[in-house]
Amino acid sequence: MKKLGVLLTLILCFTLVGCSSKKETTINTFIDNIYASNDSFTSYQESDVLLDNEVEVYHKDITFQIERGEEIKTTFNQYEKKLSDDILSETNYDEKTTSYYTIGNHKYDTTYGLNTESSYPIPSYFFTFNIKEDYLTEHKLTKDGKTITLNANVKNESVNDFFVTFGIESITDVVIEVKVVDKKLSSMNAQYKTTTGFVGNVNITYGYDKVTIEH
Repeated sequence: MKKLGVLLTLILCFTLVGCSSKKETTINTFIDNIYASNDSFTSYQESDVLLDNEVEVYHKDITFQIERGEEIKTTFNQYEKKLSDDILSETNYDEKTTSYYTIGNHKYDTTYGLNTESSYPIPSYFFTFNIKEDYLTEHKLTKDGKTITLNANVKNESVNDFFVTFGIESITDVVIEVKVVDKKLSSMNAQYKTTTGFVGNVNITYGYDKVTIEH
């Protein structure tokens, strides 16, 4: 009986260790799938909104495509509007459109209707957020078929590390929802507050269908 008790204790220990390891692997695998998706996605669409109560003070839409071949080709189109400081403005908003495309290590800016060529170091990472478990708190993973969803808060001290490119300073209380479908990053939604009292939302969806960029 004593030997049986020792055996059962060992089995219980291995079971607990196994469960702990499986939980850790799950979040690590989820993050690994996100980084692996950087090498296979072909497009993303992003929409950013900043609100002062119910008033939209800033809005941004981005469409990005990437074709991976002998040379990497990309297209980038961005529309921005922000509440105007000009009280005489007819629309109350200042608007701007930014467009460019890249071929290999060359960038062709078409924002003002004329092609301006410049050198372009091809990035190894195209996503606009950078995720690590250390950046998160109160994170939870749920699975529904092939879809795994991460809900988490981003630590205030890690916000600048989480957002790779972000045009608004001093943001806090970032809450994210990230979806991975069939081991590929599908979407990222982030809500946040600013120190000036605004509320923001970032919504990005990712595509994997083949694209052909003609330039």
